[in-house]
Amino acid sequence: METAPRSTFMRVVSCLVLLLSGWAQADQIEDGAHALAAKIAAHLAPQERAHLVVRNISGLPAADAIRARSKLEAALPRRSRAKSVVDVSVTFSENIAGYLWVAEIHKGEVEMVAVSTNTVSAAPHRQLLAKRLLWEQSEPLLDVVQQVDRTVVLGNGTVTIVHADKRSDVVLDIPRVRDPRGRLEVDGNTLTAYFPGATCRGTEEPLHLDCGGSSAEFLLNGDKVRFTPGRNTIAGLRPGEETASVCEGMKLVALKEDLVTLLDKNGSTRDQIELSGQITALWPAGDGALAVMRNPETEQYAAYAISVDCASH
Repeated sequence: METAPRSTFMRVVSCLVLLLSGWAQADQIEDGAHALAAKIAAHLAPQERAHLVVRNISGLPAADAIRARSKLEAALPRRSRAKSVVDVSVTFSENIAGYLWVAEIHKGEVEMVAVSTNTVSAAPHRQLLAKRLLWEQSEPLLDVVQQVDRTVVLGNGTVTIVHADKRSDVVLDIPRVRDPRGRLEVDGNTLTAYFPGATCRGTEEPLHLDCGGSSAEFLLNGDKVRFTPGRNTIAGLRPGEETASVCEGMKLVALKEDLVTLLDKNGSTRDQIELSGQITALWPAGDGALAVMRNPETEQYAAYAISVDCASH
């Protein structure tokens, strides 16, 4: 006669255990972030503000690594009027005892906190973003268009076309600017390259482009925009406002220097994907985006296709 009530009681207990476990896991990440933030802050002068460069080389799931980074940034002192910025390298690593979060402040100043290996996602994280390497080179890289049988690459005053084993290059007559930017459009055999203060138009076969001294308009998420002459910005847009519209009301943005973030129509983060360097450009491309980045360690530029699983959002 007591079987049914006891069964119900056990189910309630199991649910409470799972709920408390989820709270404990979240607390471990938050506690670890607060502990490390306090140690980092102890090395900073009142006029200094920390700038985090984070990498995850441990078995910590991507969703937890993103949450840990967010908690760590939130726990650091917010000094909007700080006169100097201090780069802080944070590494999520692990040893036989568990996770080890390491922060290197200034030169040779290292702080560490240990975090339990029980720190795992309370619920499985559905990855909505994926990345695929399209091109890599040592020279500045501005944009890449990949077609079925060829890749067209826009560099700092150059266009490169790779078709099977054949490579063709052309040098463009454009003004040089600091931190160059450029946008590439391919329409059949027609090529158009947009730069601050110049626009180049020509053909893919034969490869030839003529450049004029003005910044022509191009489309960005359906809007007509243009580069500001002599600068590396788009007129009317502030850094960070350049986005790629995807799915229904969602968009890809580069809110942090090495993270591409998927935001829903309410501005909430749905997913993030990390690149191994500073994002220098984020362009709409098909149903996703093209992210260009520079790795400060290897000094290589790379272009990644960022795709979105719209069916799962």
